[in-house]
Amino acid sequence: MATLGIPQNTIAVLQKYHFNFQKKFGQNFLIDTHVLERIIEAAGITKDDFVLEIGPGIGTMTQYLCENAREVTAVEIDQNLIPILADTLSAYDNVTVINEDILKLDIVKLAKEKNAGKPIKVVANLPYYITTPIIMGLFESHVPIDSITIMVQKEVADRMQVGPGTKDYGALSLAVQYYAKPEIIANVPPNCFMPRPNVGSAVIRLTRHETVPVQVEDEKFAGTRSYQRYFGRFLLFFVLGQLQAAIVVLGDLYLLKVQCLEPVLFYIVAAFTSFTFNLLIYTLTVSFGDVGKAFVVVVMVIQIAGSSGTYPIEILPQFNQNIYKYFPFPYAINAMRETIGGMYENDYWMYMSQLAVFAIAALIIGLFVRKPFMKMNHFVEERMEDTKMM
Repeated sequence: MATLGIPQNTIAVLQKYHFNFQKKFGQNFLIDTHVLERIIEAAGITKDDFVLEIGPGIGTMTQYLCENAREVTAVEIDQNLIPILADTLSAYDNVTVINEDILKLDIVKLAKEKNAGKPIKVVANLPYYITTPIIMGLFESHVPIDSITIMVQKEVADRMQVGPGTKDYGALSLAVQYYAKPEIIANVPPNCFMPRPNVGSAVIRLTRHETVPVQVEDEKFAGTRSYQRYFGRFLLFFVLGQLQAAIVVLGDLYLLKVQCLEPVLFYIVAAFTSFTFNLLIYTLTVSFGDVGKAFVVVVMVIQIAGSSGTYPIEILPQFNQNIYKYFPFPYAINAMRETIGGMYENDYWMYMSQLAVFAIAALIIGLFVRKPFMKMNHFVEERMEDTKMM
């Protein structure tokens, strides 16, 4: 019999195993039997169904699923919960627990092995920070799915369900409704969880369309594409950078009274330098995370001290003379000097072209090779988290 929906029983299990909630996994365990029963009812679980549960936690909802479904596979990323699940699910012989990241699991293969390739039902109490990647991953990988019944942040559930013409309608609404019919089943207050989240939650059922409502050549057009997300997030940094460049140029020319022979070209190099540096910093950060941020800081320190901005490169240590050409700052400084002191042949455009090489390199990383870097960074950060370094 399912017992973990009762708060006292949940607390007893947590105390027995001295379990500590981990913020990185977004763990909030459901402790309301009425909500649990409502989820099972909304998912339409029967004894003929194979159910995939994502994030079982200590097995609260898993117990209810096992009592209503033919077979359940629960995928849990936190290895500390595996012995707890072995205990709380010991009374059931129709459940398999897999210690894995759901984003890395071959669910198509699992559906073939467990359900002969027929549509499966997915039930989950998802960490709110990773809701969208999991849902879209299930749909876009063409997993045979009948329905997805999930607990998500209420605002996210509202955005999934709203129609065109409303203020909340956006890329998520379009993407979800391309694949499924969303229906909010119940709103769930914070006091139904342990620990309490800071936001309200909602149970939403996504019933997969038998045929998609609109035929497109590429399903990725149904939502946002990688390059759209990349440029979309960069837009704010670009605008702020251009404003800063304009303020600095105007301040130099009209407040500091810098005598500049080519003020228009001076502004152009300032604007392009801002664009290049913002693009480099942004790309390294989104591609490498904390490692990228640290790398950017180191590079900036080296450039400020040794890229001829303060002292001529010829009088700097040999180390700086050897590496300065591999950084963008010297080319920006030299181009600015050309506009202030006077142009010499095509040196200005040569320096601008060399500066452009760094911008092009950043675009190549951001548009074409960023994804594997992000996966590597995610792995590194997980290992650092495990060793308590972060």
